[in-house]
Amino acid sequence: MGFAIGCLILLGNASLFLPTIERGESASAVMIAGTTGIFTVWAMSGMEVPMVAFLVTLTVLLHIRFSGRKSLIAVGLCAALTTMVRPEFVLLFAVLLADRLCRDRRGAAWFVLGFGGLYAPYFLWRLVTYGWLFPNTFYCKVGASTGQLGRGFDYLGLFCWPALLLLALLVVGLVGRSRIPAFLFAYFALHLVYVVAVGGDVMPAARFFAPLMPILGLMAAISLHDFARGPGAVVLMVGVILAFNLAHSYANPHIHHQGKVGLHGTEVGIYLRDNLPPDTLLATSTAGSVAYWSRLPVIDMFGLTDEHIAHRDLNIGRGNPGHEKHDGKYVLDRKPGAIMFGSYGIEEPVFRGDHEIARDQRFQQYTKKSHRLPSGRRLFVYYRNVEEEEVKVEPPPTGRRGKAKANGDRGKAKRRR
Repeated sequence: MGFAIGCLILLGNASLFLPTIERGESASAVMIAGTTGIFTVWAMSGMEVPMVAFLVTLTVLLHIRFSGRKSLIAVGLCAALTTMVRPEFVLLFAVLLADRLCRDRRGAAWFVLGFGGLYAPYFLWRLVTYGWLFPNTFYCKVGASTGQLGRGFDYLGLFCWPALLLLALLVVGLVGRSRIPAFLFAYFALHLVYVVAVGGDVMPAARFFAPLMPILGLMAAISLHDFARGPGAVVLMVGVILAFNLAHSYANPHIHHQGKVGLHGTEVGIYLRDNLPPDTLLATSTAGSVAYWSRLPVIDMFGLTDEHIAHRDLNIGRGNPGHEKHDGKYVLDRKPGAIMFGSYGIEEPVFRGDHEIARDQRFQQYTKKSHRLPSGRRLFVYYRNVEEEEVKVEPPPTGRRGKAKANGDRGKAKRRR
């Protein structure tokens, strides 16, 4: 919530960064961005979106405002922080660098120094530690199929409808040569291409576009004030945009509906933490809430936190991003003490990896047990049948640099039937 409010504060004071911006334009930007469901729905999500939105907004405004040596180093540091939170925003750095080179080549060197001074050591540390150029989730979600492009265009459509009036103002600003800096149009176009190319995202409310909404709101406000005839027309158009944004949110309450997967996963994780030995190896598709609250060693069956599964060469791009990679044989090879199907422990297999496990003969070594959670919900867990003996659990495979990457075995554990 704090970062979301910070974005609106930056927009409200945009005149401090852009001398040509008037207070009325800043106020319009705040109202437009602050009522857009694509942005507001993430304010209390607990995810990285508000932080990235704040960093993007701050970086862009600082880039426009300052040109001194120390200031450009600070802009580079902000761009580096943004890229460290979400790697795709290296594209923002590239566009800002190109714009800076067109205006001030010497200043561009200081900008690069600020960016590289922070990001280069971080990137080298990550590369040496994990052995891959990109985060594990990238390999897990992004393929190279034509189906992925189709999914990306579908995702683009989901973004364009709630942002329809805002995008219309951007087109007017582009065609009419408004005061909007040209590099902002270039970056927005590049970001669109990137999102379509990677196939969009599985999260609701156009998460991949949400960090841009404050800046897009400012661009729309500038365009509106440039071409509206008189204060009355400005007030009318802002009112229409607000009504559209609020009506869309009202007609689509699911975008503000708190996801149940996280809540259910929290309850399941706490239950497992309180009722299973702390060295029980758990195989689950919910590597977030269940893994966090259970405090158990976990095999992430989607591969988001498992190097082996993430780097399997599978044809992906037609299903939900992040839900396509799997390897049931590998999971059973690890001999987990407990297996959960679905997002939070249901009775029947749901995902591809679930079905692979269920078809494997070794799954007959597991017994289904039903637990009643404090909420009254049923939790189904499949436990490995072993006598009370010391069982050595197979360690995860070593990573590219010879280091264990996956969350896994903590040694030998006693298991009961």
